[in-house]
Amino acid sequence: MADYDEAAETNAFGLSMQENEDGKLLLTFAPNDLRFKIDPEGLRRMATEQGHGMLCFDEKALLNAARSVQKNEPFFGSIATRLDAEYHVVISSDRLIAQIKIHPPFGGKALNLDDAFKAVADARISFGLDKAKVVLAMNSELGRPVEIAKGVAAIIGRDTRFEPLVDVNRERVPREKEDGRVDWRDLGDIPIVNPGDPVMRRYPPEKGVIGRDIYGNTVHTVDGKFVDYPHKLEGVERDPHDATLLRAAIVGQPVLLRDSVKVEPIIKMPGVNISSGNVTFVGSVIINGDVQAGMHIKVDGDVTVDGTVEAATIEAGGSIIVKGGIVGQGGGKQRDSAPSAATPSLHAKADIRAKYAENAVLIAEKSVFIEEAVIECDITALEYVTIGTKGRRKGYIMGGRVRATLGIKAEFLGGPGSRQARVMVGVNPLLQQRIEEKKQRIAALVKEEADLKKLIQFLADKPDRQDTMQKAENTLRRIQDSRADTFVEERALTVDAELAEHAKVEIGVRVHAGSTVNVGKASMFIPEDTSFGVFRLDQNQVVFSRA
Repeated sequence: MADYDEAAETNAFGLSMQENEDGKLLLTFAPNDLRFKIDPEGLRRMATEQGHGMLCFDEKALLNAARSVQKNEPFFGSIATRLDAEYHVVISSDRLIAQIKIHPPFGGKALNLDDAFKAVADARISFGLDKAKVVLAMNSELGRPVEIAKGVAAIIGRDTRFEPLVDVNRERVPREKEDGRVDWRDLGDIPIVNPGDPVMRRYPPEKGVIGRDIYGNTVHTVDGKFVDYPHKLEGVERDPHDATLLRAAIVGQPVLLRDSVKVEPIIKMPGVNISSGNVTFVGSVIINGDVQAGMHIKVDGDVTVDGTVEAATIEAGGSIIVKGGIVGQGGGKQRDSAPSAATPSLHAKADIRAKYAENAVLIAEKSVFIEEAVIECDITALEYVTIGTKGRRKGYIMGGRVRATLGIKAEFLGGPGSRQARVMVGVNPLLQQRIEEKKQRIAALVKEEADLKKLIQFLADKPDRQDTMQKAENTLRRIQDSRADTFVEERALTVDAELAEHAKVEIGVRVHAGSTVNVGKASMFIPEDTSFGVFRLDQNQVVFSRA
């Protein structure tokens, strides 16, 4: 490095360069009558000829200096800096990963392995260090971050696990034929269990495994939580010799719940019409024919319709499966208005499946699967909506409104002659309503629990009221069980709501002009036809890409 007091070399055009004690190369230009042109590269060559070529040049400063010279205006400033080799160690926020990024020198102190290891030592890394990676970072990965240490992440213990031991009706899916085609009409037989059949096994929770960060500190964990079968069982009972096993208590259809299985009886009907009357049933219903307009079906289990559903109302505590189509008489539900008498209205606590749907209102608290097309429908699903099967040139969303919390898949969005099709993912008022209902239920149970505790405390020293106190204690245990069950349900719904942040709309073949896509609170109008792609949220904006 040149001393600061050393005289700078000045050329005939009034240019001089001098390196100061801070390692900065200073350029001075004094205007004169000998005007000339020079570019940034020319200034760089001049600096190199004077022995400053190894410095780190400031391209913006070079450009400003060249412009001043060309305009014959005075200039004084730094155009380059002498830099030592630098070693930066970065620790991840969870203290499980350490990276080093090594920058080469520019005329300053050269790379030195001891200096690299000193930077690592200064970072206090004491566990999981790979010294070979430090050498790699300096030899072949200069300027790029290299992972040099890795801790051991803690493993959270698994909560009690429930394993169904029988097929459950809600999980039936269309069968695939030998040629690869899917037969949406053949969903297999509905499973039936008999008294004494094992239906569910409960496995104990697992302990968590502690971890260790790169500083050698213990990373604590949480053991899995024990969850028992619910206090109230439907159609099943605990095995008297094995508290982890549930057995069927009646003949019927097994239905999977979050923490148990219930068994529901099944009825079969040739059709639902004026002669059969409306249907209200605590189990599941199989309808071998059609459901005619104006009829109402309300069951606690599943509804399976072999034929067509006209402008009827179906409410199911399980899934609704329509092997034919769902057909209204025009004008499905518009915005927030109530469906007309000519509009089919289907509401399932689980899935809805059908071959096609036209002018219908469909609400599924899990997912909706339509084989061919939806035309002018209003569809809401807490999880996914899937229209069509990839590669079969079907799967149209023609007009109407389709909403799903986690995602929508279709082959075509909109189409020639179709009214505006609007699809929405990421926000579902039905899910938010269910979460709020669970929170209100928990609050009510907490209040009821507090009142019972006060009553029990009041009766504790009254010998003549012990029967009443015993009843209050039994009620308190039931309320506490119910509160615990409701809390688990509310937590699961909240997790589903958080997953909605990653929701997307996937179109497999074509998006037609005039369609609107909403992801979360953001919206995109499609002004012209385009091919397949995915709509997702990026920095609060809807973006469209091919993957």
